[in-house]
Amino acid sequence: MNCNNWVRPQAAGAGDPPGAVLGAGAKSMKRLMDRIKIRSWIAIAVAWVAAFQTGCSSFHREWRQQEGKTHPAASLAGRWEGGWLSGKNSHRGKLRCVITPQGPDRYRAHFHATYWKVFRYAYPVDLVVESRDGMLRFSGQADLGTLAGGVYDYTGEMQAGAFRSTYKSKYDHGTFEMRKR
Repeated sequence: MNCNNWVRPQAAGAGDPPGAVLGAGAKSMKRLMDRIKIRSWIAIAVAWVAAFQTGCSSFHREWRQQEGKTHPAASLAGRWEGGWLSGKNSHRGKLRCVITPQGPDRYRAHFHATYWKVFRYAYPVDLVVESRDGMLRFSGQADLGTLAGGVYDYTGEMQAGAFRSTYKSKYDHGTFEMRKR
C-alpha cells in the first residue's frame, strides 16, 4: 500500500487553496470522521431531547387530574394556560401550569413550557405567596440544570384570573402570562 494516498500530495500544504486534492486514503478517512461527527451530534441531540422531556409525563398526569376541578377565583390553585416570552432574544412559546397548595402561603407550580414548538420542558417551582391590595404576590426559585440555564428566580402576581410573572437567570430573563382554565 502506498502511504502517499493517506496524506496530501507534497504540493498541498497549510497555504493551499480550499478544495486542494486529497489522496484516496485521506478521502476515506475524511468520510469516516464526518460520519463519526454526525453520529456524535445525533447522540448529543437525543440526550438533549431526553433531558428536556423529563417531567412531562408527571405534568400531564397532574393536568388531567385537575380537569373539571374548581378552585376559588382568588386562589392560585388550579390549571393555568398562556405563554412565555424571553426579554433577551424574543423567543416565545406556550406555557401551562398546575398550581397546588402546599400549606399556608405556599404553593407548588408545575410548569410545562414549549420551546421552538418542538422541545418541551416541565419543572416544579415552590412559590411563597402573600395577599396584598387585593392581589396575590408570589416569588420562587428553581434550579433547572446547566442545559436549561441554571437557577431561575420568579416574581409575580395574580389578580382577577390573570397570572403575570417575570423570570431571571444568568443567561435569560422574560415574562410569563397565563389565564386560569
